[in-house]
Amino acid sequence: MCLLNYLHYFVAVHYFASSENNEETVCKTSLPSTSQVSRSKSKKRRLTDEKSNWKMTPPVSTKLSQTSEHDITTKREELKEKLSSLTPKEMFEELMNENIYEFILKETVRYAVNMTNMQDFILTVEEVRVFVRFLLFAGYHKLPAEKLYWSEEEDVGIPIIKTATSRNKYQKLKTLHHFQDNDLANLPVPGLPANENEHDRGLKTRRLLTTINDSFQKFGIFEEILSTDEMIVKYYGQSGLKQFIRGKPIRFGYKL
Repeated sequence: MCLLNYLHYFVAVHYFASSENNEETVCKTSLPSTSQVSRSKSKKRRLTDEKSNWKMTPPVSTKLSQTSEHDITTKREELKEKLSSLTPKEMFEELMNENIYEFILKETVRYAVNMTNMQDFILTVEEVRVFVRFLLFAGYHKLPAEKLYWSEEEDVGIPIIKTATSRNKYQKLKTLHHFQDNDLANLPVPGLPANENEHDRGLKTRRLLTTINDSFQKFGIFEEILSTDEMIVKYYGQSGLKQFIRGKPIRFGYKL
């Protein structure tokens, strides 16, 4: 009986010793060598040698005027009284005012004449307004193809679109519409290094967004504590402003 117990003990010790040796060999073979680590680091170093154009800039905050609680309440009541009588169309026209349409008209004509050499190009504010309205309409009334809005078929053709503008006029304006003078990309900006506009990815739309923000602020009631939110607009094309956020319902697009 003692001999049997001794054999069991000997087999157990031998088994655990062999398993420890196997674990050591597995650990030794799984760990990379020093040369492999240095090679991987050098590869990463070579990939990041390119100089990036991104620069850290401090945030710019707007200074708000000191207003009392009574002034804020009074202004809020005046704003309610002014906007309560407006229809949704009239309220939109208050935000997208005549100055914005004239700005789009000016830059579009400049681009058509200077960049595409269309000396006879003529555009009116009303045509720009119809163009913007069509974009809003196409946002909620979607068809498989854009040209179907002008179709003669009863199930897809939209009479109000065909009455408002022609398909050729819309497509030409869609190709030529512009919000910025391209020559400004090569001009220095006061307070910034030379040719800073060259690396500004939002140069094409910056003036339009500034003009729209100025129009929106006339209906704003700015208190000491403000809450801001952001959204992402779906876009799958090629653009330097496009962002990718993993795990979101809209993964690719512009963050606003």
